[in-house]
Amino acid sequence: MAKKQIFKGFIKKVKKMDKQEISKETLQTLYWDKELSLKKIAKEFGMKSPNGIVYHMEKFKIPRRPSDRKDYQKNPFSGNLIEKAYLVGLRAGDINAGKKNNCTVIYATSTKPAQMKMLHKLFGKYAHLNEYDAKGGYTEKSRKLVGYLDNSFDFLVEKPQKIPEWILNDNELFYSFLSGYCDSEASWILTEHKKYGGKWKDRAFSLGTSDKTVLEQINQKLIELGFNSHLYLVEKKGIYGDRKRNLDLYRVMMSSHQEVIKLAQILLPLSKHEDKIKAMSKLIEYEKLNDEKKLVKKQNLGTIPMACVYCKHKKVWNNGFKKYKNKKYRRYKCPSCKKEFQRKLTNINPLQKKTLMVS
Repeated sequence: MAKKQIFKGFIKKVKKMDKQEISKETLQTLYWDKELSLKKIAKEFGMKSPNGIVYHMEKFKIPRRPSDRKDYQKNPFSGNLIEKAYLVGLRAGDINAGKKNNCTVIYATSTKPAQMKMLHKLFGKYAHLNEYDAKGGYTEKSRKLVGYLDNSFDFLVEKPQKIPEWILNDNELFYSFLSGYCDSEASWILTEHKKYGGKWKDRAFSLGTSDKTVLEQINQKLIELGFNSHLYLVEKKGIYGDRKRNLDLYRVMMSSHQEVIKLAQILLPLSKHEDKIKAMSKLIEYEKLNDEKKLVKKQNLGTIPMACVYCKHKKVWNNGFKKYKNKKYRRYKCPSCKKEFQRKLTNINPLQKKTLMVS
């Protein structure tokens, strides 16, 4: 009954507008000749919404302009479960979705170009995406993306409150989901350790959101897969000075260097976010260099002050007599050019000879 009364009231208001000079010719000129939108036409007549203009358009039987949105081709979802698990993870993180005009609509706002680029790659093959400056965002640099997808993407409409069983029961699908979720929310950390003057760097994985149930499932699954993962409460909801937190913040954390690298190696080929890919690659590359340095330390017997015969570097590694049957000559390796060479003890000056004798 209440809806009928509201509708009747709306019709009465629209009929009163007839007293204003909204003629068919005027409306047709504004809409077709000047190509104004219904909202702008409504403003011209002092209306708060375009509903009154829509009523007059139908009354005068003025045809509507074809919508660009309807002209864009929408391709159905591929049906690939790995891709679906990734998209569900992405939906659980940053992007929003809903139903509109018989389409599945996705929305995303971000200040990071890599985020927009990732979404274009993911959804651009399925439908046309509109990207523009976001008004009223946190910063002036915020960009908003809107895409009208086929209804086969209706699995994105509801934000997952927990990870679906079909994903949790399959390790490959779980990693794909985690990759999508991490592309939205995770941080891959490589920081210099101040205690050692930057010579030693900490590696860590951090995944912090307010989705407690999802994080509990991720933490439990990672433990089952052999990772030493921890979940803890970072901050409770409340007011902190000028800052307000509406929901409790939780975090899944890993600080074991080997396990952080192991997870990065698994998620790297699944990730679609350029910034996350760079961060993971940097971690893996640093670990490789670190392993090489450790191996060099094990293989070499120390450094001595002798010039390299190839690049004249001032210090070389003493490789001893390993792997050589004839132990008459010692072997050296240059830390700069990485070349190995040998030299007779008689060719070395007395100061270096004493150093060698001691070693």
